[in-house]
Amino acid sequence: MVRRVIREEIASAPGRDVDMLTLVEAAAVARVSGSVIQAWLRSGQLTRYGTVRRILVSRRQLMEVLRHQPPALPNDAELPDDAIEAQAALYARGG
Repeated sequence: MVRRVIREEIASAPGRDVDMLTLVEAAAVARVSGSVIQAWLRSGQLTRYGTVRRILVSRRQLMEVLRHQPPALPNDAELPDDAIEAQAALYARGG
């Protein structure tokens, strides 16, 4: 019984998001490259969880980032490939 209570407490801890994605999974869900996810982590748009060797991100937070991405400008030929991929994914989803 003590183990069950401890598991329930850990699962309901504030800020704990049980729906975590690895970097590769997050990139697949967002339909962008892993370097775009890493850029969002560096910029603070996403929060990094996990260990040094295993990066995890919150699915909920990733969905919020995707909802708030600005639409691409038509003449952005100087954008890096990662940004172009992210914008193409937004257009493909109708965003």
